[in-house]
Amino acid sequence: MVHKQKIALVANTTWNISNFRKNILKALHEAGFELIVIAPVDEYIDYLTEFPYVKHVPVKHLSRKGINPLQDLLLIAELIHLYRKQKVDLALHYTIKPNLYGSFAARYLGLDNISVITG
Repeated sequence: MVHKQKIALVANTTWNISNFRKNILKALHEAGFELIVIAPVDEYIDYLTEFPYVKHVPVKHLSRKGINPLQDLLLIAELIHLYRKQKVDLALHYTIKPNLYGSFAARYLGLDNISVITG
C-alpha cells in the first residue's frame, strides 16, 4: 500500500481556508494528497463541509487577537503535538500566528513547511 502524503493547512480561522484556499484544496486533493485543516472551531466551521475530502483538526490555543505570550508558547506545543499525532508530511501556514509558531513547531520536528504571506 502506498502512503498518501498528508498536507496540513493551518490558519487562524476556518473561514480563511474555505474562502481563500478553495482552489489549492481542490488541486491538492486531485493530485492525491490527504488533506487536513488545522484551525480553531469557529462560526465558519460549517463552511468546511463543502470539502468532504478534508479533515478538520481543531486547535485550542490559536487566538487571532491574543497577545498572551504563554498562550503562544502553548500554541507551539499544541502544533508540535498535532503535527506528530496527524503524521503530517508538509505544513502550509496561512496568517501570521501559524506562519510564526507553526514554522517553529515544524522546524523543531524537521517537518517541511511553507509560510504564505498575502497582501
